[in-house]
Amino acid sequence: MKKILYYTGIILMFLYILVQFSCLPPMEQVKTGIELVVPTRQIYTIPGEEYYAQVYLLIDRELFRLGTNTDYVEQGLDEAADQESIIVENIPAGRYVLWLGIGIKTANGAFNVQKYYESQEFELVAGSTVRLYALLLDCPFDKALNILGENINGVVVNNIGGAEDDLYASGPKNLYYFDTQTFGEAAYHTPDPDFDVTELYDETDITLYTINSLSEGLNYTGGVPQNYLFLSTTRGISKWNGSGVFDDNYSYQGGNSYGLGRVNVLKTLALADGNNVCAFFQRSGGLGGVYEDSGFPTLAEWVNVDFSRLLKGELVWDFCVTDDLTYNCGYFATPLGALRIPKALIENYTSSVGFYFLRRRNQFFGIQDSNNNKLPILSLGYDSDGSRTLYMGTQEGLYSGIIPANGIDFPPVASITIVNGTENTRIFRILLNDTYRAYISNTYLFFQQKSTGNIVPIPYVAGIPGEISAIDWHGNTLVMSGTLGVVTLDVNTLSF
Repeated sequence: MKKILYYTGIILMFLYILVQFSCLPPMEQVKTGIELVVPTRQIYTIPGEEYYAQVYLLIDRELFRLGTNTDYVEQGLDEAADQESIIVENIPAGRYVLWLGIGIKTANGAFNVQKYYESQEFELVAGSTVRLYALLLDCPFDKALNILGENINGVVVNNIGGAEDDLYASGPKNLYYFDTQTFGEAAYHTPDPDFDVTELYDETDITLYTINSLSEGLNYTGGVPQNYLFLSTTRGISKWNGSGVFDDNYSYQGGNSYGLGRVNVLKTLALADGNNVCAFFQRSGGLGGVYEDSGFPTLAEWVNVDFSRLLKGELVWDFCVTDDLTYNCGYFATPLGALRIPKALIENYTSSVGFYFLRRRNQFFGIQDSNNNKLPILSLGYDSDGSRTLYMGTQEGLYSGIIPANGIDFPPVASITIVNGTENTRIFRILLNDTYRAYISNTYLFFQQKSTGNIVPIPYVAGIPGEISAIDWHGNTLVMSGTLGVVTLDVNTLSF
């Protein structure tokens, strides 16, 4: 009986404790997340506009997907609030960098970034919430507003048809123009820093093909070659001098690439060889070129190598030309390794020779890291400052090497070393001028000052126009095209 009373007392005490706890308010569930505090009143610079915030997270400079179908989460902002908190929950524990982009949306739904923020790396512990206070910076880019959000696959700043340097941009069915002199020589800034471009041709003019890219071209004249635009298209290569009727049928007789035929050309680069013109091109599944020392395209012997039946995917990832040497070359980044093609091969090519001799002549070259691992070369850029330096972008950083003085000796590139400050950075595109190196990863645009080696990274959230298709220089102003339009940046305004 005593044992029964003892156990009955324990049960009654347990029930009493359970009832007491059931009367307490429910405990708040602890979630792992981030609270981002935004100074809203700093944002509303355009009256009547509705502003949005887009939040991104990065791990080791790679985007961490936050949205269901996007890399970011989006929230509308309240103009009446002094500050606003943006909550991002259910994030796995780890070390992150946070990006914030704030802007307005255009009529076509494009996100026009006005301000941005990038946090320092922070650690997020399971079951905790990190609070960050956004220190907003102005978007550093000037934007072509009337094509913001459009897929622009090429951009060139060049003197076409004897005019001053002008900006040209291409879409799949469009060609655009902007007079850079209205910006002034030093910077792309006016009282309103954004600008509009003029549409020269549209889908009613470009009916038989699609434009893949735009580049600086040259027209053979028998005298000094003239500056032209080269349009690489699904039906060959077109050249245009900035005036006259646009030729919609140039893969036929009389067109620029009649001898090449209806080849899907992805990119073309040209260089002057005395009074002659040498052009290299990247095509779908292959590569090639032409040497013009006669005025009519039907007389030119086109190099046109198609490996699409042997290799899956694109044969060429990127290429550049050495445009200031007596013995010019094209340098190609391919899945088989980087490849040098001397101008002489294009000039003296016959179909019986082919490209297969290149491996026998050891025209391929590569990079090994400090552990002797082979690094694929993803991108290429040539410095035309007389140093004979070739820059090679890899998944581990930016490398430089010296090419032979005559362009054809072996090895194709020597003294290969990594550029300090670029370690552990995957680089997909490179462009150089006399003062700066510009190179692009999938999350940052980097500028490196040649004289000091100092680097300024610009995150994509600052207003970079999507996936970058092309970059060009106008003095020290960089012009970029991408899947979301065209922007410019005066690099002299950055703090190195």
